[in-house]
Amino acid sequence: MKVCSALGCASDCWLARQMQHLEWLGLTHHDTIFPLFIFIAGVAFPFSYAKQRENGSSTARILWKVFRRLVALVLLGMVYECFFGAAARPFRFGSVLARIGIAAAALAIAGCGIAWGFGKYSFPFSKVLWSPSFTLVVGAYSVAAFAAFYWLIDVRGVWKRTLFFRVIGLNAITIYLAQPLLNLSSLNTNLFGRVAGCFSPVWSAVFLGATYMLVCWSFLYVLYRKNVFLKV
Repeated sequence: MKVCSALGCASDCWLARQMQHLEWLGLTHHDTIFPLFIFIAGVAFPFSYAKQRENGSSTARILWKVFRRLVALVLLGMVYECFFGAAARPFRFGSVLARIGIAAAALAIAGCGIAWGFGKYSFPFSKVLWSPSFTLVVGAYSVAAFAAFYWLIDVRGVWKRTLFFRVIGLNAITIYLAQPLLNLSSLNTNLFGRVAGCFSPVWSAVFLGATYMLVCWSFLYVLYRKNVFLKV
């Protein structure tokens, strides 16, 4: 949205609308982020399951690890909501991390042999309701994105060019928690606020947005180089 303003585009232009959630019906880019997390959790489980099986883990032991991960994510989500959640809203047990944990656990249990069925009903296309139509569309979107990146990285071999994304992806939960915990926004302002003051208000916001991403990525890169990863 800041870039749109800097380029003189309307605040409700197509690109600006993609940077915010819709209140009820429809789909924007922002609406696909959380479903993508769920999709990745599901895609990763078969690899984890196969590796644990190769190491001799029983189904009960695998499910126990799934349960521990679920509890850890729920607790981390509660900590985040208690200390860093928006003051204007009530406490939410179903935080983002909790929902990822619950969904991942459900997928893991299904992967261990429990069959799930879907009814043939017609529902509105709504993220708020997580209607079947919304689930199918974002599912297809996720599969298409996965296929595209698989082709680029595994088939075409552009692995060396993915460092930027690997640094973030390997510590996604870390940066989610670290941003408010370490107050990276204030650090960014302290480091680059004086330079940002040289620009117009609109371009200053764009500049600080870019440097904030740089600060977050640099923090994760230090962890990456030291092989420090938060695993839940």
